Amino acid sequence: MCWQRWRTKMLRGLVTMRTLTTLALLFCLSLGLVLIQGMFEMKDRSGELNTSGTVVQLSDKHEEMNLIRQIVRRYPNISETEKTLFLSLKRADYEERRKTIVHYCRSSKQKIGEKIFNNTLVYDRVDKVSYCMIAKAASSTWSTQFINLGNPGDRIRHQYRNALQLLAPMLFPPPADPVAVWNDTTSIVVVRHPLGRLASVYQQKFVELASNAGWGRLNRRIIQMYGKGRTSEDDVPTPEEAILYVISNIESGLRVDQHWRPQHNSCPFCLMQFSIYAK
Repeated sequence: MCWQRWRTKMLRGLVTMRTLTTLALLFCLSLGLVLIQGMFEMKDRSGELNTSGTVVQLSDKHEEMNLIRQIVRRYPNISETEKTLFLSLKRADYEERRKTIVHYCRSSKQKIGEKIFNNTLVYDRVDKVSYCMIAKAASSTWSTQFINLGNPGDRIRHQYRNALQLLAPMLFPPPADPVAVWNDTTSIVVVRHPLGRLASVYQQKFVELASNAGWGRLNRRIIQMYGKGRTSEDDVPTPEEAILYVISNIESGLRVDQHWRPQHNSCPFCLMQFSIYAK
């Protein structure tokens, strides 16, 4: 009997929670529709938007930006006016990120983000576009775009099919003095959440490339160092073992692999500014 009463109470509780959740979702949906409808009306009052593509001063800039992002995600086939508005918001995003980085670089007592790795810089002198690549942060995607611009022959493409990040800087090598010409280009840098980046490294390099000669050799070394009695037949380190090795490699400062090198050490954030700080 006690069990039946307890079960009845639980079912009632679940029904109540489901009802409250449904009401909350309906309320949020109604509020979103009201905000969307109001935003696209032609208005000129301070604190709102008009559809001319101009951002008028708002009472809460962050709230307005979040609203626009939701609309763009929900309606991919946006008009030119909406696209202009969206791009203006992205420019504001990049400017805000730039100011944050500049402030940190000026106030930090540590000297970071000042080293230039020539093999990470891509400089298209003709199109006035430059890019600093960070491994495991869309570097394959952007390297492919520059390779397509360079239009190498099929033989070269095949030769570097697994080394896109090497080919792109070869086709578009950095200038002798990158700092002097960087601001004359549309420059791009893409960053990624450190944990997402590390998870991608583990899956692609340690797991999927376990049969590769180089990564397989590293896997066996990691298991030997941190495996605690595991057999030599194991060819993939656990996530914990891989992370212990990555931390050790970074702390040593000796030949830190680019795939987990800290992002602030991969591009000269404190030496050069970028037009686009994407993530």
